[in-house]
Amino acid sequence: MSNYSIWISGVALVISAFSFINAWLARKQSKNDAFIKLKLNVLKELREMDIAYAAMLREINELIKEIKTNAKVATAAKELLDGLESNADFYRQCQSDTRDHIAKVFDDRGKLTEKNLHEYSVILASELARLNKNSQIMQENFKTMRDKFASLPKV
Repeated sequence: MSNYSIWISGVALVISAFSFINAWLARKQSKNDAFIKLKLNVLKELREMDIAYAAMLREINELIKEIKTNAKVATAAKELLDGLESNADFYRQCQSDTRDHIAKVFDDRGKLTEKNLHEYSVILASELARLNKNSQIMQENFKTMRDKFASLPKV
């Protein structure tokens, strides 16, 4: 009987060890899945910023084109072009920076920790909200300018 109980204890020990290893691997996989989910969320926010900058650039470029081709617009109004073109350059640089951040997060090779990525996500969420609000204000201002251009008498 003694050998039989030793054998059962050994099997129980092996099963317990396998159970411990399985639980450890499950925790590790769960932590890895959460990190990947957070990383994908950061990439999504960066992509939304990229799209927002592209939309703002498109708006600025359309307004520049409209001012250049509109014969009704006085030459003084065409001086706005310098300011608009500098805005376009600024948004082009912001879009480039956003794409650099996308590449950094995508190719991090283990350099970003979960804590750093979470902080990055919080910052990006606030920046994205600010960017969307600025985009909305800019579109309203451009609509007002276009309406004023349309109401100008022909030169």
